[in-house]
Amino acid sequence: MAGEVDLLTADQLTDGVTAALAQRPAVLVIDLTAVTFLDSSGLSVLAQAHAAGGQNTTVRVVTIPDSLAHRAITLTGMDNLVPIFTKRADALAADPMR
Repeated sequence: MAGEVDLLTADQLTDGVTAALAQRPAVLVIDLTAVTFLDSSGLSVLAQAHAAGGQNTTVRVVTIPDSLAHRAITLTGMDNLVPIFTKRADALAADPMR
């Protein structure tokens, strides 16, 4: 995803997440490093991804520290639900239970 994730574009993120979850991966990394804005619509997609992944898929998010996306996730406490990483490689290599 790149640019703004808001009411007008959140469906694109939802479609990508839904397609990825259909493959039943052990880990789904959602890369938001190119996202310049993330509103409640985008946060909702992350929460839905976590719920849809259930016990089978661990959902993780990659953001740039101090980006608006990172701030939105941490200020709302979404990082307590979906772990945040600053590098995609770290998100992929992390403990499966995290």
